[in-house]
Amino acid sequence: VYLALRDKGNGECVFLEKDPNNLTLCKIYPARPMRCRLYPLYIVTPKSNYLHLDTECPGVGIGKERSVPVKLAERYAFEIQYHYKQLMRLILDEGLEPLTALEYLLDKLWEEAEKGAEWAKIDYLSTLGST
Repeated sequence: VYLALRDKGNGECVFLEKDPNNLTLCKIYPARPMRCRLYPLYIVTPKSNYLHLDTECPGVGIGKERSVPVKLAERYAFEIQYHYKQLMRLILDEGLEPLTALEYLLDKLWEEAEKGAEWAKIDYLSTLGST
């Protein structure tokens, strides 16, 4: 089971939209997920110790060279492993169907975020950096 953000059916993120000048912008930019904050770097599998570069990204090789946001990459890798372990426990140990397990975990995370969990605060996310 691999998780991804929902797309519009054409591979384009549901949070992207065109502005009046026809520029593509993210509607949730300040609160974008860690995966988006890292892009064009990405982690291939939950157990990966490496970041990969999407060379198809139009911004690669343009502008100043930037450092890898190490704190963000480490936190994202930790969260991927943590959440996949929870998901696998619910499926394999507790016998839930994969979709049921995923919905359960998403509901749990939403509740934590609504209660003010530190990891869900935009100020916290901004301390981790971005690409």
